[in-house]
Amino acid sequence: IADEQGENQAAIDAAAQALTDAIDALVAKADKTALNEAIAAQPAVDEANATAASWAAYADALAAAQTLAADEDAAQADVDAAAAALNAAREAIVALGACDYTALDAAIAAYDALDLDAYTPASVTASGIAAAKAAADAVARDLIADEQGENQAAIDAAAQALTAAIDALVAKADKTALEAEIAAAPDMDEDTATEDSWTAYQNALSDANAVVANDNATTKEVEDATAALAAAKADLEARPLCDYTALDTALALTPAEAQEAYTASTWAAYADAKAAAEGIARDLINNKAGTNQASINDAAAALTDAFNALKVSTSNVVSVDYDADNYFAKGAMTYTFKVNDAATKIQVINTTTGATQTYDRYHAKVTIKSYNADDEEVDYATTEPAYELWTVDLTLGEGEYIVKAKYGKVWDNEGLEMNIEYATYEPAYTAEAKVGDGDYGKAVEIEAKHGSAVTFKVVTPTDVQKIQLALANGKTSTYTVENAVEEGDTLVWTVTRVFRAADVGECTVKTKSISGWTAMDDAVITVSVADVAAD
Repeated sequence: IADEQGENQAAIDAAAQALTDAIDALVAKADKTALNEAIAAQPAVDEANATAASWAAYADALAAAQTLAADEDAAQADVDAAAAALNAAREAIVALGACDYTALDAAIAAYDALDLDAYTPASVTASGIAAAKAAADAVARDLIADEQGENQAAIDAAAQALTAAIDALVAKADKTALEAEIAAAPDMDEDTATEDSWTAYQNALSDANAVVANDNATTKEVEDATAALAAAKADLEARPLCDYTALDTALALTPAEAQEAYTASTWAAYADAKAAAEGIARDLINNKAGTNQASINDAAAALTDAFNALKVSTSNVVSVDYDADNYFAKGAMTYTFKVNDAATKIQVINTTTGATQTYDRYHAKVTIKSYNADDEEVDYATTEPAYELWTVDLTLGEGEYIVKAKYGKVWDNEGLEMNIEYATYEPAYTAEAKVGDGDYGKAVEIEAKHGSAVTFKVVTPTDVQKIQLALANGKTSTYTVENAVEEGDTLVWTVTRVFRAADVGECTVKTKSISGWTAMDDAVITVSVADVAAD
């Protein structure tokens, strides 16, 4: 009741006021949604990949935010400030950069460009390049540049190790000049050089070969070996010349008589020995094998022996002369014998068979001229000759003969020795042929009908006496010089022949000269015969 004193009303009002004041004194809890979201948000990089300072600032802001989030009495302003600070700290995190692989990549590229075979094996081993390359390849390719620089240091160390290994390699020396010097033969050999100079050369050559074989040889070693070998070659000394004293002594020996005074065999042996002695070169080195001096000594001994073996002939047939250079085969040849005084007969004896040919002064084959001691022709009937020249046409084969003279009833005990050898004939092996108005050639094709005659020409040297067409089937056709005419220095043979089907094939032209039948080089005639039924 509202008493007159107002006490009840005052009590009510006081209670109302106290409650209102209590209500007004209440403080609402802060909204921590944004703060909690800031706490939950993860940084773009983790601690391992962030700078220490930026990560520490973020960690401090995160701790403050977490404290306010747990504080029931935290003021909204503080919560909002903490959320803002945390978001800012997260955004402010500084990420660490990637490591720099430039130097490492350059070192690896330099290695890949190498040809290790171009470097000395010793330097390849000593450089440790294989291990350095393996270490470089093993470096991870995703390393972060940590603030301590440990990752970059590891990368740089691998690059430096590989570069140092490459720099430690020693290129193999260029041995081209040395190999060329080894291959170039010296002007002398062991047989003609002095022993000391040859030994020095061999030592230098051995050293040079050792350097070539040494893969670890340096450029200086190669250059030194090249120079040493060249010098050793240049320093080779020739052995002294041979001693010609004995040979000169032998050559000085002079027969007491003229050639005609000696037997033919002993004079021929002497002449051959003298020619051989005179043919000895005068600049022969006294070689190590001694063969040069031996050849000189042998020639001197042979000449001396031949000189001492000269035998004075008691034959009255003094000499013989005939055209030996044109004596190609057995046939008549004119011989002229020089015979002392006036012989009644001469006799030619084959020493192998014993066969004889005897001619007196009046034989039809004999012509005689008489001479006095002054080589003036005299009349045999009025003047006793000093010697006579008997000219006789003889047919002698190759072999050895004795020619004796007879005076009255007595034959010489000893005769003139005579050795007959045929001269060597070298025919010109060339021939060409042609058909009709065609050109001459080495190979000619003849086209003929079965049973028809074909005329063709063959050109040969003028010394050809006959030609022969040798067919593929074995048949031959021979033509004499009546079929040829001279044109300049050649013979042109006109040949007419009937060809049949059996004659088909390659024919060969053969020629006959003094030396006999010879197949002409490249002289081939191909015969093509038309079908038998062809008209």
